[in-house]
Amino acid sequence: MLNLRGYFSKRNLLSCLGVIAALGAFEIGLRPFVAGWNYPTGQVREIRQYAEGVAVSHFVPDDLSPYGYRFTGNGTIQGAPVGIILSDSHGIAESVSDRATMSSVVERESRAMGQPLNVLMYGWYQAAAPTYVAVAPDMLSKWKPEWVAVILNKSDLSQEPVYKLGDAWYWQMTIKPDLSIELIDLRPPKPEGKIEAIRQLMGRSTLALALRRRTVVFAGAERPQPKAAPAEVRSESELTSKSQLTPQEQLALVPQATIRALKQAYGSKLIVIYTPNSPITGSEPDPGENQLIAACESERVRCANVRQAMLKARDEKGLLYRGFSNTPPGIGHLNELGQQLVAQEILKITKPGKEVAP
Repeated sequence: MLNLRGYFSKRNLLSCLGVIAALGAFEIGLRPFVAGWNYPTGQVREIRQYAEGVAVSHFVPDDLSPYGYRFTGNGTIQGAPVGIILSDSHGIAESVSDRATMSSVVERESRAMGQPLNVLMYGWYQAAAPTYVAVAPDMLSKWKPEWVAVILNKSDLSQEPVYKLGDAWYWQMTIKPDLSIELIDLRPPKPEGKIEAIRQLMGRSTLALALRRRTVVFAGAERPQPKAAPAEVRSESELTSKSQLTPQEQLALVPQATIRALKQAYGSKLIVIYTPNSPITGSEPDPGENQLIAACESERVRCANVRQAMLKARDEKGLLYRGFSNTPPGIGHLNELGQQLVAQEILKITKPGKEVAP
C-alpha cells in the first residue's frame, strides 16, 4: 500500500529545497547587477543597478548630501583647486560609470590641459534650487571651491520647489514679491535604530534589494516625510503674510527667484548649466527656459544652455543625450553623451582667461 504520508513529506521537502535553490540562484545571479549604497560601509561605497542601462557607480560619503560625492576614478591631487557640481538625481548619475560622469570628464580634461583640478559632484533625488542654497554655507566652508556649477532642468523651473505646490525632497521655498526666498526644511530624519538595522540587513541581500527597487518602480516613489512640519510654516496665515503671494503666484517667479537665490548663495563662483528635455523631434524651449537665461543675464551669472548642442547631436548624428538601451529614446537621466555635453560646457566657462561674473 502506498505510503501517502511519506510521499507528501518527500514532495514537500523537495519543494522547499527547490525554493531555496531558486532563491540562492537569484541571490548569486543578481550580484553583478545589484548593490546598495548603504552596505557595506566604508570610505568608498558602491551602487550597482540595471534600471537605466547597466552601471556600477561609487560614492565617497560625507554629511553634505545623502550619498556624498561621486567618485571620479581619476585619483585626487593634493592641494589642487576644487570645482563642485550640484544637481538632482542627474548628479547621482548611477546610470553611468564613474569615468563617464561630468565630474570625471571635467577633472580629466582639465588636468590634460595642464590645470590640476579636483571635481566633486553631489546629487539629491528630486531636489531643486532650495536644496543647493541650503547646503551652500557648508559646501563653501568645507571645500573652498574655485567654482560651483549647478545643473538645472525642466522640473527645477516648475512647481517642484514651491512649498504647498511642489514635491521636491529635502528643501522647498516660498518666493516673495522682491524675488527673495524663504527656505522650508523638509528633510526626513536620518534612519537609526531598527530602521537602520533593516536597511543594513536588506543591503546584504541582492535579491531583497532588487525586489525593493522593483516595488518602488511599480508603486511610485514616495517623498520621505519629515518628523514634523517646520515651526516657521505651521501657521498658514503667518506664511501668507510673509510671502504676500499665493503658491500659484509664486510659480511664475521660479526661474528668476532660482537664479537670484543661487547667486546670493554662491556669488561669483556660480555657474548655471541648463539641460532641457531631449525629444526625438521638435526644438521648442521648455516652459521657463527663456526666463531662466534672461535671469542669468540680469543677475550677471555665468550660464549655459546645452539645447543647441543637444539638437546638433540629434539632427546631425542621430544621438540623444538622455535615455539608455533599455529605456525609451530620449527619456530619463543624462546618459554618457549627456554627461559629456554638460562637462564640455563647464570646461568652456572655467577655462583660463574666461571672464568671471562680479
